[in-house]
Amino acid sequence: NVSYYPDLEKAIVYLEEDKNINVPKEVAKYFLKKNKTDEAIVYFEKSIAKQPEDFESFEFLMQLLVDKKQFEKVNTLASQQLELYPTQASLYYYAGLALNSLSKYKEAKSKLEEGVDYVVENKELETNFYKQLVISCEKLGDLKNKDKYQLKIKK
Repeated sequence: NVSYYPDLEKAIVYLEEDKNINVPKEVAKYFLKKNKTDEAIVYFEKSIAKQPEDFESFEFLMQLLVDKKQFEKVNTLASQQLELYPTQASLYYYAGLALNSLSKYKEAKSKLEEGVDYVVENKELETNFYKQLVISCEKLGDLKNKDKYQLKIKK
């Protein structure tokens, strides 16, 4: 109920003093369960501001922004995080996905090819990388690599 949001904000401010729990993250998860994605985005952003190393919140935020097709923001945030976590494969994936969606295929291909090497024991993420690489290669007319990546999807 929207009428409770001001009270919720007051409670969050009060509870944020507890260092053992990331209150904005828990509120964001609540909104996510209620399918209130705009509110979830706001609180995941607050969660990350409170605990920048909380990668789970960042992953939730990235997926929500992709779902909302906010690709400029996805690319910006993923690129910023890559400066802090240069071996985090999912950041390369999100940056590549965003760049493909923004029709920046050459940049996307480069980011995706760089990041796929960091995927460790995550078949779903690896497949998603190759799907995005197929898109990049197709748009760039690189049919040889497109075929190579399509074969990797089928493995």
